[in-house]
Amino acid sequence: MNESLRTSIDIEPVDQKLVHKHKLENVLISNMRRPLPQGISIDIVETQIIPECTADQKKIFMKYYEKVEEDDNYCLQTIQKIFPIDVVKLRCSDQKTSKVDIRFILRFYKKNKKKKIYSLENQPDEAQELRLARIMGEKTKLKSEREKSILSNIFDKYDLEIIDNIFYSNMIVDTNHSYFFEHPNEHVPGMMLIEAVRQLLVAITHKYGKVPLSGFNFVLSNMSGEFKSYLELNFPILIKVNLTDLYAYESGIWADSNFETHIFQNENEAAIIRFQENVITNRVFKRLRSSSEMTLKKTWFILKNNVEYDIILRKKNIHKFVARLEYISYEGCMLILDANQEIEDSEDGFDTIECFMHFSKVGFVHGQGKLKIENQVGNFSQALLTFTEMDKLDKNNLHDVIKKYGYALTD
Repeated sequence: MNESLRTSIDIEPVDQKLVHKHKLENVLISNMRRPLPQGISIDIVETQIIPECTADQKKIFMKYYEKVEEDDNYCLQTIQKIFPIDVVKLRCSDQKTSKVDIRFILRFYKKNKKKKIYSLENQPDEAQELRLARIMGEKTKLKSEREKSILSNIFDKYDLEIIDNIFYSNMIVDTNHSYFFEHPNEHVPGMMLIEAVRQLLVAITHKYGKVPLSGFNFVLSNMSGEFKSYLELNFPILIKVNLTDLYAYESGIWADSNFETHIFQNENEAAIIRFQENVITNRVFKRLRSSSEMTLKKTWFILKNNVEYDIILRKKNIHKFVARLEYISYEGCMLILDANQEIEDSEDGFDTIECFMHFSKVGFVHGQGKLKIENQVGNFSQALLTFTEMDKLDKNNLHDVIKKYGYALTD
């Protein structure tokens, strides 16, 4: 990640493990959290939360929450709850305030003629709070997304009344990213946004859906989106997630989830992306993949050009031959040998061969097989090695070699 981006903006990337990434530069979400509760019991705050907070955490808490004795709560201080009627009338008569903005204000504030005030009757979400604050000319006290994330992580430890089907995060847009910005772009690429949303849903499912970091696989069942406007590179991006439908295992682990994500920039909704996600155990995943593995076993693969490998064949523990790999499969490989090497000496034209292969970044593959010369051109022979014996570790390494370096032959 661009170091200046990390230090100049209020960013706290999520743990790489939660989004299945090895490199921090590929983490595209930060400040993941639930909504902050509007009120917390004075007793819980003063006997549990505050005593367990660090000095910095306590400072942040007191910045956001105010003790209100008559409500027996510490109340979240965000947008103003009450406006004099004259203030609202003045704001609505301002030419800069559109009719759409006026209708938006009246969705949340209700007039009380007797008291001559407009009071907040319907609680807005955080994206709506920002818009109301802008329209009414009020600066919200919720300035730091990172501080919100810190508070949310503190509150997760306690039994508080928190909305449990809504989540927030910010998108990290690093214009030095080697993939998403391999060429200059004047707006956020759509594929980068989709990947950020996907990462967020995986992280939410791990952290809040109790899905362990190992032993389970994520399956994308469905995805749809509406893209309303471009996202600028130099303004914050807020992602709001609604968990619209959920089925969980008996253990509480989320199994099938439907999410609707809303992407905001400058208080405007720029996109809506919907995902349907399934979480399955490794055993079920292997069963689903077993049918395709039958096809894979019958397929020949060529290796990518940059693969470093060595192959040595040994016959009867005496003769050793160096070979070059032409094709490989789960059942054998096609080799190129020096035609002067004496291979065929059995009645059926097959030799029993011990094979030692080493591949960079994977390791060794060792096994027994039958070798037969297929063609001879000049000083070289094309020979088919069919595996007859191979232990589990070597089979796994062979599988990794083909997955990592193989490209299927289609002819």
